[in-house]
Amino acid sequence: MNIYIDNKQIDAKPGETIIMAAQRHNIDVPHFCWHPELSVAGNCRMCLVEVGTPRRNPDGSFLKDDNGELVIAYMPKLQIACNTNVSDEMRVKINSQKCIEARASVMEFILINHPLDCSICDEAGACKLQNYSTLYSEGGSRFEETKNMNLKRVAWNDKIIYDAERCISCSRCIRFTNENMREDILTFINRGDKVRIHRFQDKKIENEYSMNIIDNCPVGALTSKDFRFKARVWEMSFNRSICTLCARGCNVNIGTKNNEVLRVEPVYNKDINNYWMCDYGRLNLADKINNKRLSSPKIYDETIKVVGWENAINHTFNLLKKNNPDETFIIASPNSSNETNYLLTILAKQLNTNNIAYIPNINDNFADSILKTKFMSPNTNGLNALGINPININYIIANVNNKTIKTLIIFDEDFNNVIKSNPELIPAFAKLPYLILCISNQTPITMYANAILPTATFAEYEGTFTNTDNKVQHFKPVIITDNNMEYVDKNVELKCSRLDIFGAKNDKWNQKPIMDFKPTWYIVNELLKLFGINNNYNTASDIFREMQVTTNGNF
Repeated sequence: MNIYIDNKQIDAKPGETIIMAAQRHNIDVPHFCWHPELSVAGNCRMCLVEVGTPRRNPDGSFLKDDNGELVIAYMPKLQIACNTNVSDEMRVKINSQKCIEARASVMEFILINHPLDCSICDEAGACKLQNYSTLYSEGGSRFEETKNMNLKRVAWNDKIIYDAERCISCSRCIRFTNENMREDILTFINRGDKVRIHRFQDKKIENEYSMNIIDNCPVGALTSKDFRFKARVWEMSFNRSICTLCARGCNVNIGTKNNEVLRVEPVYNKDINNYWMCDYGRLNLADKINNKRLSSPKIYDETIKVVGWENAINHTFNLLKKNNPDETFIIASPNSSNETNYLLTILAKQLNTNNIAYIPNINDNFADSILKTKFMSPNTNGLNALGINPININYIIANVNNKTIKTLIIFDEDFNNVIKSNPELIPAFAKLPYLILCISNQTPITMYANAILPTATFAEYEGTFTNTDNKVQHFKPVIITDNNMEYVDKNVELKCSRLDIFGAKNDKWNQKPIMDFKPTWYIVNELLKLFGINNNYNTASDIFREMQVTTNGNF
């Protein structure tokens, strides 16, 4: 069927509401309380529109005037677009004078008791109420009385702070907890201008998806304890990426300032994570990127030395070349990109060894029926598609102890979780004649390494992961390093805020050093060049294109 929005014809589907049809065609209908994944509440009245339908003849056909045009009968009152179903040849006016005046009145009503907290509110700069105040409000208020005071800084749990004065009673958080978290814990209490949201018996919200209500809140009434007062959004750079803390691969927006990750939020992807993500991913994704990073290549040549990349790679090549292939073992990782693991299969062939495997990272207690999976790494399926098989860590430890493995080269696997359950790993690895680490973070085994090559995390290079549903997802850098400077604002591939780009030496921001991490695929490719294989890979995309051909379409 066809409908007309401000005289623009669009197609609509039976059962759709006006706002749903408009959204599909990128037509903005102002709203606060409506959300495509929540039930309709109709609280805010911001989406009021004029609606008209064709008059009909007694036989049900459309009535036409003398000029052959449909005769449209408009409803006497404005209708809410979020709860008005479309019908064939419907006429909708969003920007008529009547609608403009109605929106201004709604904004004036909402702002009557809203505090002037913008200067200290974490939502400032990304607040729908601020935007709508600019776009649709008349810029003044007739309200002269004292604003109502309400609860402030109420901890709903150890992650969420509620400010009742900023709340506009849209009920999004109530509907999310009821419909998505399946917990009937929030409700409205009181009436009129005393209304606020209350937790049943003041219980804390314990659900692992609770922080999604912060994203749902269109104003600054719900804020994150983790991010609270850390930065203003206009000081930050936001780039799209993938959560790597389980095999779901939730699409996320990563907010950085001064080259440090400060905030992680879900991005809509109907095939992966919809609009949501778990609290664990939101709160822990930044840790590996920001903390305990290895900064410079090091080699052990009688003493530990900090060296340049060329020396470190040459030293690694010499260690690999002089050792017995049967006594060499490559540990790949489900944390590595598909491109890295593909090159590792080529490296294994050059070393003339079949000793390549990965240590699975599985936690059955972590998985649920919503988003979280038992595989605690992003690319287990990618390894399996390349024919790299899992192996038990006890096999590695036993063969190191009996000296069957004398050279161990590890890629993107820090073993921190493995060490907790297998403390015997550290004394075993200490006995290795040759231990080569291509990893991104400090671990208890780095002190025993003969060569350490600091690698980029997923946040600092380009590549692909294959998620739990075998969907191959592309990611790009969100943190600036010496190796990815060409991505900065090139076709908006790595967006940077004006502070990150234009900060001067005497500014307190922009002082974090630009590190020289290398993507793991780059390190492996440099080793392959020393073995005489020059594939002319300039980017991860070059590797991916070859991988698609050589793996019979597994990617």
